[in-house]
Amino acid sequence: MSIPALILAGGLGTRLQHLLVDLPKPMADIAGKPFLYYLLRHLQNQGIKEVYLSVGYRSEKIEEYFQHYFHQIKLSYIKENEPMGTGGAIALAVQQIPSDTILVINGDTFLNFNFHDFLKSHQGENLTMALKYTTQSDRYGFVNTQGEYITGFSEKSGALKDGWINAGVYLINKTFFLSHIPTQSVFSFEKDFLEKIYNQYRIKTFFVNDYFIDIGVPQDYERAQGEFKALKHLNINSEWTLFLDRDGVINKKLENDYVKRIEELKWIEGAIEALKTFRGVFGKIIIVTNQQGVGKQVMSEEDLNNV
Repeated sequence: MSIPALILAGGLGTRLQHLLVDLPKPMADIAGKPFLYYLLRHLQNQGIKEVYLSVGYRSEKIEEYFQHYFHQIKLSYIKENEPMGTGGAIALAVQQIPSDTILVINGDTFLNFNFHDFLKSHQGENLTMALKYTTQSDRYGFVNTQGEYITGFSEKSGALKDGWINAGVYLINKTFFLSHIPTQSVFSFEKDFLEKIYNQYRIKTFFVNDYFIDIGVPQDYERAQGEFKALKHLNINSEWTLFLDRDGVINKKLENDYVKRIEELKWIEGAIEALKTFRGVFGKIIIVTNQQGVGKQVMSEEDLNNV
């Protein structure tokens, strides 16, 4: 089943203007490539063949760089003549896309998700939204859920909280969407559509625990530079598996001893962040440990399994 994708690429990037130098936000330079490059590469790895770009501010910069193909992906451009909000941009675009099921992605966030699992979860639904679990965040409003469906939206509180956030990735039924949008042409997809319909119509959830980044603020823009730098030249896709050793690679190796208990396991500095980055491009990560301590009977196999 071939499903087209729509990327919302018309963002001005107000908080990044001093870094963007008159570029639309999805064209922000991340480790030598536009952020949009990484989004398209991920979609290519997921088997997407056709992408529509909703463009507005400085759209010519995007068209000049990517033109009409990204490797095997065909690119089409749908331009806003004036800002229409996220909802208005989606409404304008989907009317020109000849498919009733459309993958919609924000152009300033990257979420590592498995498209085939996402599509399978969406079967029989009008709208499915990807959610990412975030810890200790004061930047986002949270999404309340019960089972597989959304029960409400919480405003940003400014306090450090843990919870599920909207990851900016959706599968929508075009007919349903166009039948329930506001009458005005300029509106917010999040505020004026999602938050208005969830009580009356079910919004399905798709929970994702993989890599996520939002480059909309300077600190995460800078974080993305380091996290994408090592990956930009590698043609890795979600079919690849990364095998890692344990002691001395992800946790500190004990001198003349073995990690036998949880309290002895100490992460190597940067290992957790590296694993999060790798999880964004590899389909699986497998930790391989040939534990001599079991063979020497200084620890049991149960001890190893616990660690």
